[in-house]
Amino acid sequence: MSVYEGSFAQPQSHRSIRHHEQRLLTCMLLVTDACMIAASFGVAYAVRFWFARSIFDEGSARPFFYLMVMGALIPGYLALFHIHGLYDRANLLGSTTEYARMFNAITTGLVFVMFINFVQPEFVVARAWLLLAWVLMVILGISSRFLVRRFVYWWRHTGHFLERTLIVGANPEGIAVAEQLLQSRSSGAQIIGFIDDYMALGAEPVPGIGVVGHSISFASLVAQHEIDTVVIANTAITRERLLGIYSALEALQDVEVRMAS
Repeated sequence: MSVYEGSFAQPQSHRSIRHHEQRLLTCMLLVTDACMIAASFGVAYAVRFWFARSIFDEGSARPFFYLMVMGALIPGYLALFHIHGLYDRANLLGSTTEYARMFNAITTGLVFVMFINFVQPEFVVARAWLLLAWVLMVILGISSRFLVRRFVYWWRHTGHFLERTLIVGANPEGIAVAEQLLQSRSSGAQIIGFIDDYMALGAEPVPGIGVVGHSISFASLVAQHEIDTVVIANTAITRERLLGIYSALEALQDVEVRMAS
């Protein structure tokens, strides 16, 4: 019975697979970030109170107190990472922006803890511990994101974490974008085709990648092909058509738009 029913099972849609991969990536980042934060505070505590006590001013180690502070700071930093878009797929895997956001989030957390220390005199923590933890978090945070990115790049070679991409414009600019994406396998771009108003349907500006429609059918083509990313070649489309595409994108969810440059 189960074998019979399984033979008629529908394959998962690309959208559901994408959401599953995003949840997997988010969980991976949450775990690595939490471990990174805990390790940073733990190593900073060991350096400040155990290994380099002669360098710093004397202070109370209070291990239980610092353990409670760390327990509160870990979810606090994770919340800051979320606020800074460090779990948003649009900000991940593609540029140095992710590293800049990580630095800004970690620095914001440091300033926030120092502010609490200022307004609540009874909340006293070693400033050297905070600064050491900040340095370690910057180093470990950026390093962990780099390693996760490399892992995802490797995974893309096996057919995972791919983004179905539609290129608007089959002129030389659009063709150059397609060739660049094809050469960079780590980009994760799975080019579905071109949208062009001047070439015949089915024509292949790039071997193996054809024109799938015209700009007037933009919204239906994005929905039909379950497109994740739209790359627009500015020089290949009129202003009126471009405004129509942007108007259609407002009604489409989870579609990222990039301008060719």
